[in-house]
Amino acid sequence: MHDILCSISMKETRKEIVRSDLACFLCVCRLNKDKVRVFSAVGVLGLIKSAIDIDAAVFSSSDLFVCTSCYKKLIRFQMIASSLRALQRELKENYEKGGLRT
Repeated sequence: MHDILCSISMKETRKEIVRSDLACFLCVCRLNKDKVRVFSAVGVLGLIKSAIDIDAAVFSSSDLFVCTSCYKKLIRFQMIASSLRALQRELKENYEKGGLRT
Protein backbone atom coordinates (compact mmCIF):
# COMPACT_ATOMS: atom_id res chain seq x y z
CA MET A 1 0.00 0.00 0.00
CA HIS A 2 2.83 2.41 0.88
CA ASP A 3 4.47 1.67 -2.50
CA ILE A 4 1.25 2.55 -4.31
CA LEU A 5 0.98 5.87 -2.45
CA CYS A 6 4.64 6.66 -3.21
CA SER A 7 4.17 5.92 -6.90
CA ILE A 8 1.01 8.04 -7.01
CA SER A 9 2.71 10.98 -5.33
CA MET A 10 5.72 10.62 -7.65
CA LYS A 11 3.41 10.72 -10.66
CA GLU A 12 1.66 13.80 -9.30
CA THR A 13 5.03 15.45 -8.69
CA ARG A 14 6.12 14.63 -12.23
CA LYS A 15 2.97 16.25 -13.59
CA GLU A 16 3.66 19.38 -11.56
CA ILE A 17 7.20 19.51 -12.90
CA VAL A 18 5.96 19.16 -16.46
CA ARG A 19 3.38 21.85 -15.88
CA SER A 20 5.95 24.21 -14.39
CA ASP A 21 8.25 23.66 -17.39
CA LEU A 22 5.55 24.80 -19.78
CA ALA A 23 6.55 28.43 -19.57
CA CYS A 24 8.05 30.59 -22.28
CA PHE A 25 11.85 30.62 -22.17
CA LEU A 26 11.87 34.36 -22.86
CA CYS A 27 8.92 35.93 -21.05
CA VAL A 28 8.02 33.11 -18.63
CA CYS A 29 4.31 33.29 -19.45
CA ARG A 30 2.35 30.08 -19.07
CA LEU A 31 2.09 28.23 -22.35
CA ASN A 32 -1.04 26.81 -23.86
CA LYS A 33 -1.10 24.70 -26.99
CA ASP A 34 0.35 27.58 -29.07
CA LYS A 35 4.08 27.24 -28.50
CA VAL A 36 7.29 26.62 -30.42
CA ARG A 37 9.80 24.04 -29.21
CA VAL A 38 13.20 25.78 -29.10
CA PHE A 39 15.34 22.79 -30.03
CA SER A 40 13.19 21.52 -32.90
CA ALA A 41 12.26 24.71 -34.69
CA VAL A 42 14.78 25.68 -37.33
CA GLY A 43 16.86 28.67 -36.35
CA VAL A 44 15.19 29.51 -33.03
CA LEU A 45 18.39 28.93 -31.05
CA GLY A 46 20.26 31.27 -33.38
CA LEU A 47 17.50 33.86 -33.19
CA ILE A 48 17.60 33.83 -29.40
CA LYS A 49 21.39 34.14 -29.45
CA SER A 50 21.39 37.07 -31.87
CA ALA A 51 18.44 38.86 -30.24
CA ILE A 52 19.41 38.69 -26.56
CA ASP A 53 22.92 37.21 -26.61
CA ILE A 54 21.91 34.12 -24.63
CA ASP A 55 23.01 30.68 -25.79
CA ALA A 56 19.93 28.54 -25.08
CA ALA A 57 21.84 25.47 -26.29
CA VAL A 58 23.69 25.31 -22.96
CA PHE A 59 20.45 24.37 -21.21
CA SER A 60 20.26 20.61 -20.96
CA SER A 61 16.49 20.38 -21.33
CA SER A 62 15.19 19.88 -24.83
CA ASP A 63 11.77 20.91 -23.52
CA LEU A 64 12.37 24.63 -23.85
CA PHE A 65 9.55 26.50 -25.52
CA VAL A 66 8.80 30.05 -26.57
CA CYS A 67 5.29 31.41 -26.75
CA THR A 68 3.92 32.42 -30.13
CA SER A 69 4.13 36.10 -29.14
CA CYS A 70 7.87 35.87 -28.42
CA TYR A 71 8.39 33.72 -31.52
CA LYS A 72 6.74 36.42 -33.66
CA LYS A 73 9.00 39.02 -32.02
CA LEU A 74 12.07 36.89 -32.82
CA ILE A 75 10.95 36.61 -36.45
CA ARG A 76 10.37 40.39 -36.54
CA PHE A 77 13.84 40.91 -35.07
CA GLN A 78 15.30 38.66 -37.77
CA MET A 79 13.53 40.55 -40.55
CA ILE A 80 14.63 43.94 -39.21
CA ALA A 81 18.22 42.72 -38.72
CA SER A 82 18.22 41.39 -42.28
CA SER A 83 16.89 44.73 -43.60
CA LEU A 84 19.59 46.59 -41.66
CA ARG A 85 22.30 44.35 -43.12
CA ALA A 86 20.93 44.95 -46.63
CA LEU A 87 20.87 48.71 -46.03
CA GLN A 88 24.40 48.59 -44.62
CA ARG A 89 25.58 46.62 -47.65
CA GLU A 90 23.93 49.12 -50.01
CA LEU A 91 25.54 52.10 -48.25
CA LYS A 92 28.92 50.40 -48.32
CA GLU A 93 28.59 49.65 -52.05
CA ASN A 94 27.63 53.28 -52.71
CA TYR A 95 30.67 54.45 -50.81
CA GLU A 96 32.96 52.04 -52.64
CA LYS A 97 31.57 53.19 -56.01
CA GLY A 98 32.56 56.76 -55.45
CA GLY A 99 32.10 58.06 -51.98
CA LEU A 100 34.17 61.04 -50.94
CA ARG A 101 37.48 59.87 -49.54
CA THR A 102 40.03 62.09 -47.86
